[in-house]
Amino acid sequence: ALDTLEITTRVGSEQKVDTVMVRSDGTISYAFVDDLSVEGLTVSELDARLTERLSVFIKNPRIDIVVKEFKSKSALVMGEVGAFRYAHYQAASGRIYLHGKMTLLDLLVMAGGYTKDADTKRVKLIRGDRSYFINLYDLIYRGDVDQNVIIDDGDVIDVPGLPEYGERVYVLGE
Repeated sequence: ALDTLEITTRVGSEQKVDTVMVRSDGTISYAFVDDLSVEGLTVSELDARLTERLSVFIKNPRIDIVVKEFKSKSALVMGEVGAFRYAHYQAASGRIYLHGKMTLLDLLVMAGGYTKDADTKRVKLIRGDRSYFINLYDLIYRGDVDQNVIIDDGDVIDVPGLPEYGERVYVLGE
């Protein structure tokens, strides 16, 4: 639901490109086909199903389907994120749409990275009714790839701030 599909139809040497959004009930309407259920289908399965339905109206239909924008799966990132903003990733804290198989580091990059005040040793992953703590410091600086978990739909990532006096260095005096 809510993904955007780009459907290219070829008739002879001409091609027509249409953009179709999957409705919240998991259906699309395209050309002569109304309310086609696409929920849970891969792109190739959808291509086959739509080609079959169009063949009733068009002789040998030739179509190509590409997922232009993913919005069916997302994760929530909050806390000390958004240190860097990129032109096409203006996220910081908030909902981030997942593009295929994404890891924790992928998600944090899309959120703009963690801030200088982030406690990277106590990043919290909330998945369903369970919570896990991830040591992002070990992942980045020690190469512990076991900490780089795959993000699932509905996950919540909380990057906490450092305690006011903990894990900081202060230089006082002359």
